[in-house]
Amino acid sequence: MCFSLRDESNFRTSCISHLIKGIQQKHMETVRTQTETLSVSTILIKEKVKVFQLLDRYAELTVISTVRDRTLVEHELLARGLDHEEWRNQCIRRELEKIRTDQLFQSSFTRRKSRSGSSASVAGVAGIGKTTMVQKIVHDWATGKIYPHFQ
Repeated sequence: MCFSLRDESNFRTSCISHLIKGIQQKHMETVRTQTETLSVSTILIKEKVKVFQLLDRYAELTVISTVRDRTLVEHELLARGLDHEEWRNQCIRRELEKIRTDQLFQSSFTRRKSRSGSSASVAGVAGIGKTTMVQKIVHDWATGKIYPHFQ
């Protein structure tokens, strides 16, 4: 049986494409496994870390489409509570856009294209759940719930 150089090139491209898809699938499985649990440090002597299922402990944060100038405030939690109330009122007046985590890269403030692609930043007081929210986004991606076009 004779093969032309073109056939050989197409065969190699097909093999490489198949290998890449396998690697991407393995990566998603690994990420899913690594993000399905949440480790929480405790003050207990016998049990320094407790492990929970992420979906059992996740609380959705409010994501808004504006970045507030960061100023140091003595009582930041109180200040954030006041900010939250103002943001809620602005949402009611449709001055702000509330964004679900599955919409982060589809919202109006990410419509500007950049060479490096879309990105989002997460800000908030310590312990509010920023890391857990990002872990949930990655877990949802790895399980195919959101952003199927991301490789």
